[in-house]
Amino acid sequence: MTESHDADVAIIGYGPTGVIAALTLARYGVSAIALERDADIYPRARAVTVNDWTMRIFQDLGIDERIDKRIDPQRALRWVTYDGTEIMRVEHPPSTLGRKPRFYNIYQPTMEAELRAAAQEQGDRIAVRYGS
Repeated sequence: MTESHDADVAIIGYGPTGVIAALTLARYGVSAIALERDADIYPRARAVTVNDWTMRIFQDLGIDERIDKRIDPQRALRWVTYDGTEIMRVEHPPSTLGRKPRFYNIYQPTMEAELRAAAQEQGDRIAVRYGS
């Protein structure tokens, strides 16, 4: 069976990077089709943080406020042993990009679902073929 697709750009993979690519293209009036092998979002976290650069990308796309509701500010990074002994702590410097804080903790499946919801609102500019 032959499938036909009509879009300006094909995106292979519809994880966070693919969704951001599709949203960016849609912002400029460019249609995209994303081909995603999996039918659902991967149910475990693969990434655990994003930084102020990522938030500026979200801001540029007009989705920063909705994403901000799904992630948590990170004040510092701590490594603690099972017995509670702190073996490392890094205090984050202030952001130079106008965002506070500089880093955010994410649960990737939740953030990814919000990104996909934002993309779905773009109508026919973004098409997704799951299982492809």
